[in-house]
Amino acid sequence: MSNWLSFRGESSAGAGDGETEAQFRKFVAQLFSGSGVFSGMTVTQTTTASGSVVVSAGMAVLEDSTGAYPLMADASYTLNVLGANPVGSSVRTDLIVADKSSPTAPVLVLGTSGSSTAPTPTSSQVLLAQLNHTASATTVTTARIDNTVRSTCYLTGVNTVSPWINLSLASGYTSPSGNVPGYRITPWGVQLRGSAQKGSALAQGDQPLATFPAAIRPSATTYLTAQGGTSTTVNLQLTSAGALTVKVVPGTSVMYLDSILYGL
Repeated sequence: MSNWLSFRGESSAGAGDGETEAQFRKFVAQLFSGSGVFSGMTVTQTTTASGSVVVSAGMAVLEDSTGAYPLMADASYTLNVLGANPVGSSVRTDLIVADKSSPTAPVLVLGTSGSSTAPTPTSSQVLLAQLNHTASATTVTTARIDNTVRSTCYLTGVNTVSPWINLSLASGYTSPSGNVPGYRITPWGVQLRGSAQKGSALAQGDQPLATFPAAIRPSATTYLTAQGGTSTTVNLQLTSAGALTVKVVPGTSVMYLDSILYGL
């Protein structure tokens, strides 16, 4: 079976040009910001929703203490998720990963039946997406695929601003005029954009707004300020666990994130 992933550095003999595996991996580690998806590898439903998903072509980087592997997929891959692993009568949360130790195809990491807690990727895996199955689900739809949980990486010293990645909002929030919240990593910190709105004015008190992926979680609790829909400010709290919470609300139902920049 041909491999879905290809990578350099798997042979200690080197590439025949005087370059050893260790040297190549150290070189790659200097080029990229760390482990994560560099381009593509987006997980989507099949054209007509089915028990499978499609993982697009792209590239990820897997870094460890000895260097980094570029994991490259030249073509998309349709992965059977539910055919051999039915959900059953309880919820389940699975992961789709690129795995250096299993290059023939994207890997499905099964969650625990009855639990919405996702499993943890191993040290040989790069997380691509999370699948949030409902009880007795027979198809994997777009609404159940979360690509925002992935970490991204970028070229250091060349393109030091990562691509924009969408953020998922907590239940009850929408994005006015399709102004979807997102983030990108810059040399100056994490930049946010987009807006979030509830159907009625927000009440005072702590209210969950979003959970940020590991790649953009600060090392300590950080307080942020967003622009409110009534030309006033909305105070936000972001914890090291990624919990973004509305702290103080000026009687508005909408907030704009475009002015926010914070350090990691």
